[in-house]
Amino acid sequence: MNSCVYRGTLRHRRFVPVSHEFRYGLFLLYLDLDELPRIFDGRWLWSARRPAPAWFRRADHLGDPAGFLERAIGAAQLVYAMPGARLPAPLPVPAVPRAPAEAA
Repeated sequence: MNSCVYRGTLRHRRFVPVSHEFRYGLFLLYLDLDELPRIFDGRWLWSARRPAPAWFRRADHLGDPAGFLERAIGAAQLVYAMPGARLPAPLPVPAVPRAPAEAA
């Protein structure tokens, strides 16, 4: 399995016009697209097939929702790649799953 979860902290701080700061935890999924949707199978909090508290939805990402995400990401990476650069295989994608309030 190549997919994983990265955990981190977001921090913001400013001094003008008024001193203010905040910090909160976050996580990002690093998904191997070849492992979708089966990587979430058997986990009721996670899904790539149905609404769930953490829902990876194809329509939230690049390109035609009816098409393959691998092709859309691959095409976008080729546009920005250095001449002669090759795409990694398997193709990973950093992602943020849909939160319950956004599941509509």
